[in-house]
Amino acid sequence: MIAIGAAILAGFFYALTSLFSRVGLERAEPGSAAIVSSWINALIFWPIFFFVLPVSMLRSLAVLPFIAAGMAGPFLGRLTLYYAIRRLGVSLSEPLFNAQVIFIALGGVIFFGEQITVFGGLGIGILMVGLVFISTNMQAGNIGVVKKKRYLLIPLTSAFFFGISTLVRKIGLNIEPEVFLGLPVAATASLSSLYLSSPFTKQAISIPRNRALLPLVLAGLSSATAQFLSLTSISRGDLVVVIPLQNMSPIFTIAITALLLRRLERVTGGVVVGVFLVVAGAALVNF
Repeated sequence: MIAIGAAILAGFFYALTSLFSRVGLERAEPGSAAIVSSWINALIFWPIFFFVLPVSMLRSLAVLPFIAAGMAGPFLGRLTLYYAIRRLGVSLSEPLFNAQVIFIALGGVIFFGEQITVFGGLGIGILMVGLVFISTNMQAGNIGVVKKKRYLLIPLTSAFFFGISTLVRKIGLNIEPEVFLGLPVAATASLSSLYLSSPFTKQAISIPRNRALLPLVLAGLSSATAQFLSLTSISRGDLVVVIPLQNMSPIFTIAITALLLRRLERVTGGVVVGVFLVVAGAALVNF
């Protein structure tokens, strides 16, 4: 029950992360949004680590997969997701981002011996139909912004990177089941990767000094909460169970977007149908 509850709450806080990021990205670049989130994660998770765990834990082999997880997920995955939100809007990007369920479920079978049942296979099929349904509703998302079909590959790329990150985190947790070891190590790997890659990505890696800062700080705090809940659920349950529950986040995202972000985004009936197909497909992966 702890794994299930943590997974659902993680989905809610991931939705809040995307929504606060959407507001902040009106006045900030994706690189700036990513660096704010990474700094907040590092500043929160390292003090907790030193309080609850011995420093000798940093010599564990689990550190290596947690570093890889930070490079794949919070770095590449988050950066590409911010690009997607900037170009498409959160109401289009977040549901497509949930394609990570497919990557994670297949990875769970290949690397951890987990099983996908007949219902699970049906769920993946329904999820894919939902993704196709959403991708045909290009009138949704950002208002007054030209959206191109190729932009749909950006949230799918983010989903792939976060899928890899989740699988690698699971490897680390199998070596050392300490949530507060994985979180600060992954945050630092993400933070370091952002700075080291900036000459190549040409992203302005700086803390914004305008009104974008507050929503990006709130996004970072939501992200830290979501990551803690996510890692807790992963450590206590099977990937094929907890990840679909985490990926209820598009329902939260669409509801809050329709209520609070009508000035910025349009939520169409087609996207709503697609979101429910995605979430229903993800839920079937449980069976």
